[in-house]
Amino acid sequence: MPLFRRTSALLSGIPLLPALFVAAILLSSLAIQLKIEDVHEGEKTLLDQNRKIARIVYNLVFFQKSVRQALLERLEAAPGSSGRPEMSDLDGQKAALFRETSAVLDGVPQAKLPFSRTIVSELSLNFALFRKDLVSSRPAPSTDLRFHYRALEESILSLHLATQTALFGIERSRIALMNTQMRLWNTQFGAVLVLGLLTIGVEFLRERKKNEQKLWDLTYRDQVTGLSNENLFRDRIDSFIRLMAPETRLFGLLAIGIDGFKRINSAYGHGAGDAVLTKLAMRLGAEAGEGNLLVRGEGDAFLIMVTDSDSVEELYRRAGRIRERCSAPVEHGGHQIALSLSVGISCFPENGTQADILVERAKSALSTAKEKEGEHPVWLFDPALAARTFETMELAQSIRRGIQREEFVLYFQPIVDLARDKAHLAEVLVRWNHPEKGLVPPSTFIPVAESNGTIVDLGSWILEAACRQGRIWHDKGFDLSLSVNASTRQIRQPGFLDHVRKVLEETGFSPRNLVIEITESTMIAEWETSLRVTQELDRMGIALSIDDFGTGYSSLSYLNRLPIHHLKIDKSFVDDLEDNDRSREVVKGIIILSHALNILTVTEGVEHEEQRNILRGLGADFIQGYFYSRPLPAPIFETFMEEFNGNGTLHA
Repeated sequence: MPLFRRTSALLSGIPLLPALFVAAILLSSLAIQLKIEDVHEGEKTLLDQNRKIARIVYNLVFFQKSVRQALLERLEAAPGSSGRPEMSDLDGQKAALFRETSAVLDGVPQAKLPFSRTIVSELSLNFALFRKDLVSSRPAPSTDLRFHYRALEESILSLHLATQTALFGIERSRIALMNTQMRLWNTQFGAVLVLGLLTIGVEFLRERKKNEQKLWDLTYRDQVTGLSNENLFRDRIDSFIRLMAPETRLFGLLAIGIDGFKRINSAYGHGAGDAVLTKLAMRLGAEAGEGNLLVRGEGDAFLIMVTDSDSVEELYRRAGRIRERCSAPVEHGGHQIALSLSVGISCFPENGTQADILVERAKSALSTAKEKEGEHPVWLFDPALAARTFETMELAQSIRRGIQREEFVLYFQPIVDLARDKAHLAEVLVRWNHPEKGLVPPSTFIPVAESNGTIVDLGSWILEAACRQGRIWHDKGFDLSLSVNASTRQIRQPGFLDHVRKVLEETGFSPRNLVIEITESTMIAEWETSLRVTQELDRMGIALSIDDFGTGYSSLSYLNRLPIHHLKIDKSFVDDLEDNDRSREVVKGIIILSHALNILTVTEGVEHEEQRNILRGLGADFIQGYFYSRPLPAPIFETFMEEFNGNGTLHA
């Protein structure tokens, strides 16, 4: 009412039409002011949510560290001691964490929850199971303790990711509110200017915006290439580190420099140098990839923040590809200017957790790469990390050479039918007969082959060699099927099925005697591809075996949807089969479920006669392990088959 009276007094001496115009302007300004106040209230609410969720993240980090410490104390307890850690601090941190999450969940409507109540419930349940095993009176930790710890870690990770997503959402909402407030202020200011200063006001705003843009360009943009500069780069890195969980994310900084850039300026002029920088900026922009920030550094350096690499080795290979693809000569003024690049790499968190440190160490690595003068054009800052990476890269190249030189050999481990005590199935395994290192176990080279993609070529060779050997044995009268492993990368290959058909056709090995073995984790991670591939394999007459069943997050739905013939029960369930009633019940449950779905079971890792007898009593179909035989090369395996299937003699 006071505002209405003041407005009426102001308008009382003005003619009708101008008065109406002024009244409309003032009322519009009042309405805008009310909306601005609403925006302020919304921003306060978002800041309150941000504070509460940030408190959850703070408690969650300390809770996770305490859980790990409690587990280590339990695992490293001295013999004879109870080994049970003090739980008061851990319970107190858990209580504080759940108080904070309850405060957030109870204070937000169900439709607008920042994260699911289910995540919190699973975390509470997994903590209870972990705590129960942790304070158990057993002198040694049970195998369930590690299982419950992994489940608890996964729940903590789920809540951590959910809270980070909520924080991102709040930040976006705050930016939207700030933009809305700015628009309202501009509208309000413009409405007032209409009363007599419209022209002057518009010109003022235009000039102000121009000056702000000019100031931003001078502060954050490189004038030669048009890219952002290091000031913005460091701000973005610090923001990224603040928002992403350091324990769950790896990213790298690439510092890319031009070798002999001063010579280019001296020989062709500074105009040519600027042209080279501009062209290189365009090439790097095309190679950096979406979501990876590219900026111009000092002098001839460029910086890229790479956030989508899963390992240091992948980051190193990517830096090498960027260097190769961007090193083509640059044409300027009728000259072909040769271009040679060096790259320095720093990694978060190994080389630092602050933007300034990471940038300086990437530049330091670049200087080292330039000093090497082409010997190592891509260099990692950490010498120990660099040594491990170079060793891994060298091993990857050796694997490729080994495939070409046929240094790999097949080994075969029998899979015994418990009902008949006969072995008509064997798993095909691979060993590397390295010319210098001797026989290399698969645990050394398979992970490297998986990470760099050579597993595709190696897997193709294994399939072909196994089918060729299988055909030889069938021609000798052996009734034997072979189980060949297929990796995730092989399954992803568009030509995988065509390659299987071609190998069977060329070797003459019957598809009825071939089993393709896929891990459960591959099946779940590549569900659509696995469904298509396994159905086609089934139509070809090839059996499908699921390996490592029960070691991950098993989904019973795929057992019903996929044409599965064999289910391999992991060795971890067999190790304590004699002493652990729960392990026996789990194995029994898997066997009953498999038989109900008309699926045969293969139990791995059987090493003792008592284990075999227990599995036979539980109704297991096939067993595999050292109790019958270790993996054997083809000639020795052939002798084993003749003797074992002839008279049932055991071979240790």
